[in-house]
Amino acid sequence: MAQGYGVNIPLVVDPTDSAYKLLDNVEDVVRQNLKMLVLTSPGERIQVPSFGVGIRRYLFENMTSSTRAQIDQKIREQVRAFMSYLIIDNIDISVPLNDLGSPDDSLSNVLFIKISYNVKSFQSFSDFLTLELTI
Repeated sequence: MAQGYGVNIPLVVDPTDSAYKLLDNVEDVVRQNLKMLVLTSPGERIQVPSFGVGIRRYLFENMTSSTRAQIDQKIREQVRAFMSYLIIDNIDISVPLNDLGSPDDSLSNVLFIKISYNVKSFQSFSDFLTLELTI
């Protein structure tokens, strides 16, 4: 029987791993859990209504320094509450730029987030999660 730390999301049928493809290392599990935390909207997870950053609600906001600070704070709060074994080093939030270096209005529904983090509690490693969000 195949062994793994968790099921890969999205689900992929893989008869070598059992019914679904499994995550076979801790780094992938942590990255996937962080991705789910950022993408989940508060109230979406059953019986844990406070879980989730709800990043999609920021897609059509004016991406000011205040909005970036709100997103940064929300990610850090959620990580402290639900993934306390992570130490966030940096969160980079950006939008696509045009040739002149200003925000590209034709891509106003795109947001880039890069979260650099360390895990020190059960296994020591550094990694990052990069998300490109679009609607």
